[in-house]
Amino acid sequence: AGERAFCSGMDVRARTAGGKPEMDPAVRFAESGGRLRVTARQNDCFKPVITAVNGMVVGGGHHFLTDTDICICSENATFFDTHLELGLMVTGEVLDLSRRGVPLERLMRWALLGKKERMDAQEAHSIGIVSQVVPQKELLPTATGLAEIVAEMPPLPTMLSVEAIWRGVYSGDEDAKTAAEILNRYNLRGTEATEGLMAFAQKRKPDFEKE
Repeated sequence: AGERAFCSGMDVRARTAGGKPEMDPAVRFAESGGRLRVTARQNDCFKPVITAVNGMVVGGGHHFLTDTDICICSENATFFDTHLELGLMVTGEVLDLSRRGVPLERLMRWALLGKKERMDAQEAHSIGIVSQVVPQKELLPTATGLAEIVAEMPPLPTMLSVEAIWRGVYSGDEDAKTAAEILNRYNLRGTEATEGLMAFAQKRKPDFEKE
């Protein structure tokens, strides 16, 4: 909605409303081996998905880009990650962007430099995160036009094609996912995640402990 953001990630202020971060549900979820279930792909739904990005995409919002079949954006789109600034590790989003062919060094700059490293629409197009950049007023009409073309295809073969392609892309990557989950559990039990989330909610600079 509006021009400001496509998705700004999790609601940190809601998570810290009680005076401290609500980390226990996240820790329990991670330790149970759970994975996010917010996108069609994460829910094993293989109907074609077209994503139209307008404005900012931050942190976990990138799951909607990495798990889409066709991704386009408007000229005002920007992409950046704030996980580390919140005391949280960068995991699935970068792994999934690498599978889409985004160069590793570019991903490392994006992950390690936080909000100071913002990718614009043209760069996102040049490295393959989006397949098309259009003026803002043409974004939804363009996405709708693409959807109408796809909708003319036979439904079952279309869905089976999407599933076969995605399962092929992710085959053999379970070890990377498992390693990321283990590291994420360690992160969520540390003090940095609590401090980072509270600092954001209180609009102050986090005071991460130095080893």
